[in-house]
Amino acid sequence: MFIGCITTSSKNDKQLWLGDTGDQCHVRMTEESDRTSLSTQTVKMGNNSSASVLYRENLIIEDDLGSKINLNNTRVVKGMKTNVISLLQLMEEGWDIKPIVKNKNKIIQTTIGNNRIIFEKRNRKKYVFYLHQLQKAI
Repeated sequence: MFIGCITTSSKNDKQLWLGDTGDQCHVRMTEESDRTSLSTQTVKMGNNSSASVLYRENLIIEDDLGSKINLNNTRVVKGMKTNVISLLQLMEEGWDIKPIVKNKNKIIQTTIGNNRIIFEKRNRKKYVFYLHQLQKAI
């Protein structure tokens, strides 16, 4: 099930992140600067096709306010059109995921330690949420 998307500071397609409960891992699309594939691993896509994993990396995403969160073991996948944050992977890494309703506004909050990712529903699509805030408490 698709949960939502995160937009980071530059607001272009390469910085758009979708949150997904069905993905087993975080996935980022390739960029021109990406190195050649050393991996023989593939990931299964939603349409049952497979895509090649070029490599894995630990990635830092940043929101408009400069807050940063680490995405561990992110696969760089050839042919991806959108970046994906796996809520299943976050749960496996110990993140708590909780839906919240505040003044009729629905949000999804993920937390681990002092880190928090908040997805906020902003449109009429039933399961689409956008990044409201990344937080890292000091």
